[in-house]
Amino acid sequence: MKVANVWNMGYTGTGVKVAVIDLGVDLNHPDLQANLLTGYDATGNNSGGAPVYDAYNTHGTNCAGIIAEVQNNIGAVGIAYNAKIIPIRFGIVDPPSVNPNGYITTSDTWESNCFNFAVSNGADIISNSWGGGGSPSSQLNAAILNAATNGRGGKGAIVLFSAGNNNNAVSYPASNPNVIAVGASSMCDTRKRSSNNPSLVNPGVTPDPLGVSCDDEFWWGSNYGTNLDIMAPGVKIATTTLPSGSDYSGAYVTNFNGTSAACPNTAAVAALILSANLNLTGQQVRNILESSADKVGGYSYQSNISGQPNGTWSSDAGYGRVNACTTINAVLQSSIQISGPAQFCTSASYTIPNLPIGATVNWSVSGTLNISGSNTANPVTITKNANGAGTLTASITSSCGTFNVSKDITTPFVVYPIQHAEGTFQICANTINNDFSIQTSPGSSNYNWSLVPVPASYSIIGNGTNNISLGINNTGNYTLKVAVTTDCGMAYNDVAITVLSMAQCGGGGFGFSMNYYPNPANTTLTVQYLETAPTSQSSDASFKEKRVILLNEKGKVMKAESLNATAKKVILDIRDIPNGTYYLHVKDGKETIKEQIIIQH
Repeated sequence: MKVANVWNMGYTGTGVKVAVIDLGVDLNHPDLQANLLTGYDATGNNSGGAPVYDAYNTHGTNCAGIIAEVQNNIGAVGIAYNAKIIPIRFGIVDPPSVNPNGYITTSDTWESNCFNFAVSNGADIISNSWGGGGSPSSQLNAAILNAATNGRGGKGAIVLFSAGNNNNAVSYPASNPNVIAVGASSMCDTRKRSSNNPSLVNPGVTPDPLGVSCDDEFWWGSNYGTNLDIMAPGVKIATTTLPSGSDYSGAYVTNFNGTSAACPNTAAVAALILSANLNLTGQQVRNILESSADKVGGYSYQSNISGQPNGTWSSDAGYGRVNACTTINAVLQSSIQISGPAQFCTSASYTIPNLPIGATVNWSVSGTLNISGSNTANPVTITKNANGAGTLTASITSSCGTFNVSKDITTPFVVYPIQHAEGTFQICANTINNDFSIQTSPGSSNYNWSLVPVPASYSIIGNGTNNISLGINNTGNYTLKVAVTTDCGMAYNDVAITVLSMAQCGGGGFGFSMNYYPNPANTTLTVQYLETAPTSQSSDASFKEKRVILLNEKGKVMKAESLNATAKKVILDIRDIPNGTYYLHVKDGKETIKEQIIIQH
């Protein structure tokens, strides 16, 4: 699972609380004691979360050690060795003399109370290496739902269950959709199957032809199929156990197994995730765990599986085998941001705060940006080689590999192209409402528009903003300029425009004038009434409704629309009209303007 790589980055479970709901945890174990918080005993025996000290109730101590066995003490080390354990006892295994079947004594109420205690005591993660006891319980389901939605102050606790060891379907409560169902992988990085190599310990048993000869535990297999979410190692796991004598010299094992081991393995990796970013929701942690798992075992991982939204999924392995490195990289890539201004005038400093231990940064830029000095410094100084914009990228390399984070930066002298509402820079003389605009520039505060050369008679309505209405009485070619005041000074842009005469625009000296475009036309033909007073945006009080008619060469009406005083423009859809020459008539009851139109698809 590459957990040592994550330790090297400084993520060891610090600040994370993991509730272990099981048969109790040894509160005096020297490799656990420093990481234990106040516990709970749902059985009513007031043990504070401690087990019955016999060979049948070691299970909870085994699971707790996998998660948070302290570092550099006597035995091994937990995966999240700086996390804290909330020990919770949900039941008791009676010895054979009391119960020959070895069943756990528990109840739905006891189990539900365990979840409620975990939530009320701030558990971030709840690890459950048990299940398969019967039909689903509405009482237990409600307690699980409460933990997954309301735990961690509303961010949601991460609830995990072992999938079961019957080489069969995922058992309950692991089948509950609000929990992460964890299967077990073998040392061959495949699903742990029964009869992997029984000949090693039982020569008379025929090996499973689909099994893998990588362990000698032929008697069990990890549950799989619908509801399985992820796998983690579940064979020959080193951890803590109960003492067998007066001291703890033998209170360690190296062969703990089953999905009971895989579940705390995964819970501990979830603790590493939260130690990198404790603000993540429970659902976000689940998404990261599942989407970043390694696709091991050579299985067929398929997309779009119902109930499995976090990538490709296999019935044998779920989303795959958990990988602490890829999960941490996913956390950091979503949470680490480049610190520094989104715009600057000459230069600025940028940094990656809270860089993981041992990590290095390699900076690169695009667009108008330059790196001043070393591209591996943190912070780094960025300058510009021109007015505009660019992207600053940090490649962060750690013991878990490399990932990138980026930041878009503008140097506020950038000014965007001037645009015209009708998409053409030909306008008609003696008209208004010829709308020109420009996208708001970064750091801008004022837009000053002007014309070169200056027409004898014109108006710019809305000057000072990024959108103007332009009226020009004089025909000819002009340059429309805009000077933009930015945080860094003045910036400029311009565009060439042509002012057409009334005759060129279709007015022809009549009492009203029209503009038709484009001509030739392709998919649409716009017919626009032109007002004649360039100093006013008010509507023409004398406007009369006009009839717009498009005829073919034989006089057949192809399109007809009315043009009223509100819109003063119609757009004819001509996609269904064949290519050819047509005639546009605009009538107001007294006069008719006629124009030849070419349609060319």
